[in-house]
Amino acid sequence: MKQTIVSICTGAILLGTTALQAGKLQVTSNFPSGLAEPGKMAKFQISYTGKTGKEKWIRIRLFFNGIQQREKIYSLKDSLAENEFCGKPGWIAVTAELLDEKRNPVCPPQLDPESGCGVLVEPENIKPARPRPEDFEIYWNRRISELRKIPVHAVRKPSQLPCKFSSNVLCEDLQLNAIGDIPVSGYLLMPKNAAPKSLPAVIYFHGAGIRSSIKQTEFASHAIVLDINAHGVPNGRNKSYYRNLMKQDRRDRVFRNRNNREKAYLNGMFLRVVRSIDYIRSLPEWNGKDLIVFGRSQGGAQAIAAAALVPEVSLCIANVPALGDHGGFSMNRLPGWPRINTLAPQENFDPAEIAEVSDYFDIVNFAPMIRCPVRMTAGLIDFTCPPTSVHFAYNQLPEKHRRAIEYFPALGHAAPMRNADGREWIGKELKK
Repeated sequence: MKQTIVSICTGAILLGTTALQAGKLQVTSNFPSGLAEPGKMAKFQISYTGKTGKEKWIRIRLFFNGIQQREKIYSLKDSLAENEFCGKPGWIAVTAELLDEKRNPVCPPQLDPESGCGVLVEPENIKPARPRPEDFEIYWNRRISELRKIPVHAVRKPSQLPCKFSSNVLCEDLQLNAIGDIPVSGYLLMPKNAAPKSLPAVIYFHGAGIRSSIKQTEFASHAIVLDINAHGVPNGRNKSYYRNLMKQDRRDRVFRNRNNREKAYLNGMFLRVVRSIDYIRSLPEWNGKDLIVFGRSQGGAQAIAAAALVPEVSLCIANVPALGDHGGFSMNRLPGWPRINTLAPQENFDPAEIAEVSDYFDIVNFAPMIRCPVRMTAGLIDFTCPPTSVHFAYNQLPEKHRRAIEYFPALGHAAPMRNADGREWIGKELKK
């Protein structure tokens, strides 16, 4: 493998007028695509514009593979230049943060930085943290077989839409049984009086958090559209209902039973994904060929699992997908959310057992099973679902299938919400 040496120069802080918004930080690199050219120098430029108020200092951090390498604080009047060499494939990120006279953040710290930029160095050569289980596909085929032995019981109740849709779009609150006591819970929309075998289908999956399903009307006038929430909770309740459910969870639900692959919460989540697709495939209105799955973060992970476990999926769109590279810490690399192998102080689990179980719920291991086009996105200052975890899953996709990955060098986990999020792909696919 060719070794890559990349020099990192954070450049000088530029005070004065540039094409930035007043009072804002911006970090850019000489690789606007987000891919560093092997053997070249990656230069990061930090700029601040606007009149200074409370802002007196700036904190610059440099990361490799999501792990902080160094931190320095400078006066806004200073200039700086740093060089950092990287001799292996990975992810380099530089972040900048404004501090007040007491060196406290001017803005409350965010989960992902507001100002930063990243590049990937030979991401196709990122090494796996753990081997894929030899029985991975056998295991999931068995679980799906067990699911499909349970007769489907569907409850569909009419639900209201805004007037501009209600005349020609059907909307129903859908509940489906699955393995265990957590149902599939979603909103099902489609054109009224659709002919048999006339409609493509689009299924949306949710990111982290507990919330109602969404009435996705964008394509509902010419497609079957299903949006399911991640936790099988009732739909259409007030916000306080879902906030209270969140408060009842001391830790995110995805951590439940993570030392037992049969009882793991993620096991049930992915089986509910399969159940929802199976039900859509059973509808007489489905055209039998076009089935698109779509999600971001945790929803992106569900979309990848859906495309892997159900061959009938025709297009997978996974934005900044979570649940990747669970073993990343063993390679000094930040894993994707929710860092499921991380133990809380009060937990008394065997780390090796948890690591072994987590392999069955890693998007990296689902990716080789996918047999449809996949579109993925990665934010290059995303410390929630790092681009290394996303790109490593991308690397495992079969090469003979059409695929694409888009990088957002200056965005964190908000990518690509501030830009096109892939819905244009759905629109183009449906127009075919």
